[in-house]
Amino acid sequence: QFPDQKEQLEQACANMPSEAAAQHEQESRIKFLTQGVIQQTLQRILSSVILGNNGTQILFDFTVIDCDQDLIQALVNCASSALLASKFQLKCIPTAICILRSEDSFKVDPCLADIREMRQKYTHKLFCVLDSQKEEFIFSSLTSLSWRGEKNNQEAIDLESLEKLMGLAQSCCSKM
Repeated sequence: QFPDQKEQLEQACANMPSEAAAQHEQESRIKFLTQGVIQQTLQRILSSVILGNNGTQILFDFTVIDCDQDLIQALVNCASSALLASKFQLKCIPTAICILRSEDSFKVDPCLADIREMRQKYTHKLFCVLDSQKEEFIFSSLTSLSWRGEKNNQEAIDLESLEKLMGLAQSCCSKM
């Protein structure tokens, strides 16, 4: 899910004195990522869709058996299904979508192979969560995958492309 992190982890584990030490390092870093970035993002998204219950905390315990898509997208959609089956009153039904953009195309709901190669094949990654009934954005994150800080920013997304990307996300979520 995090290509740069994966490369760094593989390099660090290659220099470990034993396979057990490498396994421990890998588990520690994965736990840090899931409890850090992912947990904060999920908490922000899911707490915004529950009505009332101010101060109430909900604990989601995910066991990922197999995931061939963006991990945060999968977790948000899984939590959304669980919330629908619960007795909590919801402001909306959150639907997550991930879209990769290249120069001339879009990849909706990319698989893990696409995610692993996203920095080489795509220019931008949009992750967003929408209210699927009202087609309103609850959360969005647009990441430039190819910009390396050059002065001539040819990879920057223009307004027309951004509108297409956001419109595609709305369209996809309304059909989910």
